[in-house]
Amino acid sequence: MVHDVRPARAVHGAAITSIPPEVERARFVETADVNVMGTLNVLAALAQVRTGRVVAISSSSVYGPRENLTPLREDDAKDPHAGYPMTKWAGDMLARRFASVYGLDLAVARLAGPFGPFERDTGSRPLLSPMAEWATAAVNGEAVVVSGDPTVPRDAVYVGDVAGGIAAILLADRLGYDAYNVGWGRGTSAEQAVAALGRIFPKLVVEWCPERRSPWSSAGAAAGPLRCDRLRQDLGWQPRYDLDSGLAEYIEWLRRYA
Repeated sequence: MVHDVRPARAVHGAAITSIPPEVERARFVETADVNVMGTLNVLAALAQVRTGRVVAISSSSVYGPRENLTPLREDDAKDPHAGYPMTKWAGDMLARRFASVYGLDLAVARLAGPFGPFERDTGSRPLLSPMAEWATAAVNGEAVVVSGDPTVPRDAVYVGDVAGGIAAILLADRLGYDAYNVGWGRGTSAEQAVAALGRIFPKLVVEWCPERRSPWSSAGAAAGPLRCDRLRQDLGWQPRYDLDSGLAEYIEWLRRYA
């Protein structure tokens, strides 16, 4: 397909997100094959047709979970703790090295925790983001179930801002770096996210289950926010949505289409 289309610019985001332990165990080799070798195969095809700019989608999970909630910079140490973030870090490193070896104009975009339109239960992913689960439950008039420690923060960023960040990297005339964080830049806890939902749904029912494992603070998620100074200063990007406005737009989309 790449040879037929010969894209001038491209975004590579295909991946297997095998985050739950039971899925990681069942799809370990497949996940590594897709997220690492699949990435290299795509980049090799793009290099052959001389694609001008490539953005490879990476993840904030490459930094690993942290007790220190200082915002994470792109050059901070990486310490992924599970199979999925390990494959994303391997793909991240190899993509940038491939670009250096073969002269491909490439940067990786390390996404925080995106939420928003088009995330819905299609059966293709083993686990939805907590924000999608909570928002869907609220729209359906069901109780919102919050697992784990509700005070643990994560950088939850609205997908419209993620798209804007990726587009800024893709369309820039020149890039100052080969890796960019894309996030809101602030930590959001489950408590704060549910409180924002409560402002939209005043009768929201919440069930707190601290004894259950939570994907919000799992080994596949970086604790705390991302620093996005590179994206702001190098490319002029700014997030347009906060938690409330992003959730409101997502809820409207779910009501219409999900």
